[in-house]
Amino acid sequence: MGSGVVAVSFEPRDRMFQLTRQFQLPFTIRSDPERDVYAAYSLTQGRLLKLFSPKTVWTFLKHFARGRRYQHAASDWR
Repeated sequence: MGSGVVAVSFEPRDRMFQLTRQFQLPFTIRSDPERDVYAAYSLTQGRLLKLFSPKTVWTFLKHFARGRRYQHAASDWR
């Protein structure tokens, strides 16, 4: 039996559809703006220093240099 990947985001459903098309993601993304899944697994917010590590910043800069943009004004970074 195979396996698959499903991502869960806090973004609204219409934004998820837009991002999936924009980045041609090979996996399913589900919208959970109420953060029910987040609470069900007792997840906590990440530390900013870990989220913006040199590796993460470098990856973002490479994508930015290639013209890939992400509009993250409403996103929860942590």
